[in-house]
Amino acid sequence: MTWHEIKLAALQKMFSADGSTLVNDETTRDYLAGMPQAANEALQLLVSQNIYMRKSTLISVEPVDQTGYNRRYDMREYGEDFYRVGKPEVYKVDGESVSPASGFGFIAGCYLVVPNDWSGEYEVWYDSWPERITIDTDDDYELPLEDCVATILPLYMASQLYKDDDNSIATTYRNEFEVAREGLRSMAAGVSYDTWQSLDGWA
Repeated sequence: MTWHEIKLAALQKMFSADGSTLVNDETTRDYLAGMPQAANEALQLLVSQNIYMRKSTLISVEPVDQTGYNRRYDMREYGEDFYRVGKPEVYKVDGESVSPASGFGFIAGCYLVVPNDWSGEYEVWYDSWPERITIDTDDDYELPLEDCVATILPLYMASQLYKDDDNSIATTYRNEFEVAREGLRSMAAGVSYDTWQSLDGWA
């Protein structure tokens, strides 16, 4: 869903939309001004407690002529939207071939530690954080969320923005949001192969 569609849906729930047109006048201006903060609050609840958004980045590793674990990579430097490691996943990339890597570890939830015999390209997966919504966010901006997640954002936004107008309706929207949020499940992550493999090299 686009930011325009989400704002329009929120206004419709607050009885302030004229059909499919996003009206910006004295009756909606305060609602529209408060929408970015309300949307960010909803995203924080959803991403930190219900779902996660998996992304990957490539890290080039140069060989080192010694043994041990002397190299670490700060994942925050490889992904501006880095949130947390989540379920550890690292793959060796060799042209079109991709295979699970072994022997790696993570420190403090953000530092990838690799053996010195690693070399080449490695694909590292992580949980990402959505781009922060601001008053300047373009209406055409497509939120990087599945529809089942994006469609409940207007419920939370309306529940926060409509409190002063009708608290009972706002409470109903918040309850509907929480019920829908409880039913969400995180996207799949992890490695699945038809034969057993040790992914960390320690088991």
